Amino acid sequence: MKKAISIFILVVFAFPLFSEGLSNYEINKAVSAIIDTSYVAASQFLSFQDSEIPSIAIRVPQGKLLPDAVIVNEADIKSFLKYFPEQTKISSSNILSPIKATVRQQLLNSDWSEGEAIVTGVAATIFSKDESVFSLIAGALNGVFPRVGLLTDFIIEGSAFSMPAHVEGTFIVSVKEDTSLDIKAIELVINDKVYKLD
Repeated sequence: MKKAISIFILVVFAFPLFSEGLSNYEINKAVSAIIDTSYVAASQFLSFQDSEIPSIAIRVPQGKLLPDAVIVNEADIKSFLKYFPEQTKISSSNILSPIKATVRQQLLNSDWSEGEAIVTGVAATIFSKDESVFSLIAGALNGVFPRVGLLTDFIIEGSAFSMPAHVEGTFIVSVKEDTSLDIKAIELVINDKVYKLD
C-alpha cells in the first residue's frame, strides 16, 4: 500500500525567493536536494546499522550509542534510487519497509538526472534529552519512531546550478502514524540569505 509523503517547505511556495547569483529555479532545486538527502539519511539512520550508501556516513562518537552527525560526501542524488528498489510486497515483518517505500517514491517524484545535483556536507543530529538507543529500539519494535532534529550545512552543485549553493538549515524528521516520513524545514539560509518559516 502506498504511503503518503509530507514535505513542508512553505518557503518555496509561499513567497518569491531571491538570492544574488542564484535563480528561483536553482534555489528550489537546492532545497529539494537537501530534502531528498534528508529522506535517504533518515531511512539509513532508522535502520539502526551503518549506512549501506557509500556517500553517506552516520557518525557515532566514541563511547556513545546515538549518532551525532550524518556526513555526506559528493553524493549524486540520482544515485540514491538504486538503494531503494521497488518492493512487490511490503513485508509486515519489516517495519522499515513502508519508510523505504516512501523514500523511493520521493526520489521518483523528484526525477533527478545524473550529475544534476551533487551534495557535500554534514547534518548534526539532535535528539530529545531523555532519548536513548534502548528507547529507540523499543519504539521501533512497536512501530514508533522518534522526532530527530537536523542542523544541516551543505554545498550543492551540479548541472542544475550556475554556481554552488550553500544551504544551512534546521529540519525536524519524524514518522507519522501511517509510517510515512515527515520532514519539516524550520529555517533555511541559502548563500547567506535567511528564510524563516512559520
